[in-house]
Amino acid sequence: MANDQAIAANGTHTYTLVVNVSMNLNGGGGDDQYTSCGEGTTTPQPGQGLYNLTSVDTNNDGTPEDTDDACGDLPGTQVKKDFVSAALKPTARTT
Repeated sequence: MANDQAIAANGTHTYTLVVNVSMNLNGGGGDDQYTSCGEGTTTPQPGQGLYNLTSVDTNNDGTPEDTDDACGDLPGTQVKKDFVSAALKPTARTT
C-alpha cells in the first residue's frame, strides 16, 4: 500500500483494505473446501479463512523488522430443504 512512506515518531498511518468475497463450495473452482482460521493448528495459517500477513521493512534491506497477521472467518450458511408432498393435477397426463 505504501513504499518508502515516512511515519513521524509516535505517528500513525492508517490504511483500510476492503475485500469483497464470494464463495462457492459446490464445483465453483478450487478444491471446494473451506478451512477455518486455526483449524487443525494452534494459530491461523496461510490457506485458512481470510488469512492475511503484512510486514514492515524499515531500512529496505529485504528483511522485515516487524510482521503481523490476522485471520477472519467467513460466516457459515447452510440451507436445508425438505420435500413435503406432491399432488397430481387433474389435467396432468402421464405416459
